[in-house]
Amino acid sequence: KILVADDHPIFRKGLIDIIRSVAPGAEISEAENGLSAGEKIESFKPDIAFLDVEMPGEDGIKICRGAKNNHTKSKIIILTMYKSGEVLNMALNSGADGFILKDNSAGEIMDCIETVMNGKQYISKDMQKHLENIDVFRKKRNEMEKGLLSLTKTEKKVLQLVSNNLSSKEIALRMFITPKSVENYRSRICKKFGLETGNNSLLRWTLENKDLIKLLSF
Repeated sequence: KILVADDHPIFRKGLIDIIRSVAPGAEISEAENGLSAGEKIESFKPDIAFLDVEMPGEDGIKICRGAKNNHTKSKIIILTMYKSGEVLNMALNSGADGFILKDNSAGEIMDCIETVMNGKQYISKDMQKHLENIDVFRKKRNEMEKGLLSLTKTEKKVLQLVSNNLSSKEIALRMFITPKSVENYRSRICKKFGLETGNNSLLRWTLENKDLIKLLSF
């Protein structure tokens, strides 16, 4: 029993075709959003669940964490186009049994299925280089989580808009505040994350960590 959860129907169909080509007897269920995926892990009880990182409603990493906390017996494989060590670390911390990239070959996808069904963890070959720095990524994630928890609701909104590469003037128009107020919020955020103020340091930092910021806080 296999669950394929992804909000892109073409990719979902392609993955299902790969699975059926080598396991024609598999019972396959689909989910097009995070809410449906979480419900189907509980009701369908798949042997393997493929979860896309980004889906409407809930992301795959949070679904994985919740399922593992509920002691699911399903093997969970995280699907993503992100090739960053931060996202890999978040997936591993959530209890994922496998981590593969969306551009992996059919052969590697099947290797992943076989590996996790044998009780072992599978990491995409293209991502294994990040495992050497896993402790660094975990420290970075922990520090960022602490910083995000210290932000006010307004500061989080400003941070989100900065990460979308909006200027202080554009942010001010969207939030119905003055550009000066935005600059003050940016300065406070910089202090909470230990960044230098000015010289677009916050913009550079958010662009470098955009994937992690999005998954952790928004």
